[in-house]
Amino acid sequence: MDWYGRPYDRQLRNTNKLLWMFAGADGVKTGTTREAGQCLVSSATRGDDQQIIAVVLHSGNRWADSTTLLQYGFDNFKLFRHAARDTVLQSLQVTHGMQECVDAVVAEDVSFVVPAAQADSLQIT
Repeated sequence: MDWYGRPYDRQLRNTNKLLWMFAGADGVKTGTTREAGQCLVSSATRGDDQQIIAVVLHSGNRWADSTTLLQYGFDNFKLFRHAARDTVLQSLQVTHGMQECVDAVVAEDVSFVVPAAQADSLQIT
């Protein structure tokens, strides 16, 4: 790494052990304060871009507690994708309009978190 045009060697140490302990871990922040003790805000992403965030405060083992929370989230909840952006949902007739019909189009991806047991049988009507 260069620093003001001169070579600069610097070794950085990340204290978030979860990044190499938990598959899919991608952040976020460790910390310790007198009031909250050892803390960890962690996130992990798996599968179809399902990201889960866990917040642990005043923990005796923030790594184990965060792992337990994240794994619980992935085991018990799934991301249900209802409609993708730009999907035409329906063609609608227009009364007294400049066109006879218009397409109802999804503006942004529509997805939500559901209990894993319901993910495969969920139907939107």
